[in-house]
Amino acid sequence: MKRIALFILFFCPLSVFAWDLTMGGGVDYSSYSTNNKRYVGSVFNPEMLPLYFAEFKDDFAIAYRYNIGLGFDTIWRNMFEGGVSYRFGHINLGMGFFVGESDLTFNAIDFGISGHAGFVLEGILFADGGFAASMDNNAMADRTLYSASAGFWLPHILITGEFELRSYTEQITILQNLYSERMLARLNTEIFAKNVPYRLRIIAGWEALSRRIEGSTVLEDVSAHMFFAGLRFFNQAGKTFAWFIKGEVLVNLDDILGSAAVSDLKIYYRASMGLVFSYPER
Repeated sequence: MKRIALFILFFCPLSVFAWDLTMGGGVDYSSYSTNNKRYVGSVFNPEMLPLYFAEFKDDFAIAYRYNIGLGFDTIWRNMFEGGVSYRFGHINLGMGFFVGESDLTFNAIDFGISGHAGFVLEGILFADGGFAASMDNNAMADRTLYSASAGFWLPHILITGEFELRSYTEQITILQNLYSERMLARLNTEIFAKNVPYRLRIIAGWEALSRRIEGSTVLEDVSAHMFFAGLRFFNQAGKTFAWFIKGEVLVNLDDILGSAAVSDLKIYYRASMGLVFSYPER
């Protein structure tokens, strides 16, 4: 009986513990193409990119949580990732993995590991830091990620600051490498109230994009510094169902600080929406 109980505990969590399934998609008109396209000179010229994401999270045996998901990131491209975290007291530790394509035809696969550590004083403040890095698997691609976040609660308000540095390097020919990087800083102000199904998040931030094609010399070097602002609206429509919509508008600071007239400024954007299914009923 003990073995049967352990099997049910570790391999059948869906019937016992709370889980969330989040799915959604959108568009991104604020980043480089992912098809190794050459740009003209140093002109920032983004393309419309489709976004998709799906993630499954499970609160397992109260102290454990695992997640698994797939999605598209404009720097890391198509990704499949997962992880498990353990919380004891106010400390939270986690480890995970990711698998990504190294080109658009999936001829080679990039595998890596991730980890994070943080602490939380529920209702007061929290902080978390993480990393991810490719393993040496001869995939001719390399991904790295460094992230940090911290926040605190006020009455009916959660304020969170986030920082992220994400990079991607791929060997596109025998003599050429493609390097892409995004450095991002974001401030979120989320407004909520007890027993109210709506949550509104006000978003503001800055990001720096960099893309180089390198051979014996730097063949191309394109960069942009973007300011963005946006909103995220969340509605807990039922005990087991919720939906959300998010939008951000971006402006290239290089255009603002340059000699471009206001009428010549280009506006970029990101938009997405999604659904959340939960179990058990809450």
